Amino acid sequence: MTWKLKTSPMEIGDTIGNLLIENIIATGSNCYIYCGKQNNGPVAIAIKTEINDSHRTALSREAIVLEAVKSSNHFAKIIEIGQHGDYKYLATDILGPSISDLADRLNPPKFSLLTLLKFAYQAFEAIQSLHLSGFIHRAVESKNFLIGYSKKQVGTIYLIDFSTCRKFNFNDTSREQLKTVHQMTPEDDLLGIMYIISEYYTGNTALDYEGITVCIAQ
Repeated sequence: MTWKLKTSPMEIGDTIGNLLIENIIATGSNCYIYCGKQNNGPVAIAIKTEINDSHRTALSREAIVLEAVKSSNHFAKIIEIGQHGDYKYLATDILGPSISDLADRLNPPKFSLLTLLKFAYQAFEAIQSLHLSGFIHRAVESKNFLIGYSKKQVGTIYLIDFSTCRKFNFNDTSREQLKTVHQMTPEDDLLGIMYIISEYYTGNTALDYEGITVCIAQ
């Protein structure tokens, strides 16, 4: 059975568990992301919903990954998880704009070397934490690195979107394992960060990634 959300499953002012829906942040083909609060508290949080269907596993996967990396400062913290009617929901820290969003505000879309070095240091820390927890991301892009939202989070880089994340046995580099993750390896996560740095240092978002990969390999 194929599900596709046509209208928001929640209305502004609805409650899910201990959470109050205040606004819609983003929508996808199978999910909605809301801004809300817990127990009418003062702190804004993000609430993601997904149809409770056995074929939809993105939200469950995200919860598993976030639980595995909860000791790292580069991932949103789980606040509440549960089910509401026909939907699963996951509430986490709310985060700020992505690196790509910030770059789009600039003309040309480029950052200083110092800014990129600060980003790279934290981005590699995030990927290291993910790898040490036994996962590879497989979608390392500028849109999946966000900055913090609250005063406490200012200056911190966060990694999001674990819909394509997969378990990886770092002690087993056999070809069979690579087949299960569609030939992608931990090195691809690291190359993703290098691509981001290259894009926003030059201001050219249409770089020849194949050429960059060859140069790095050499």
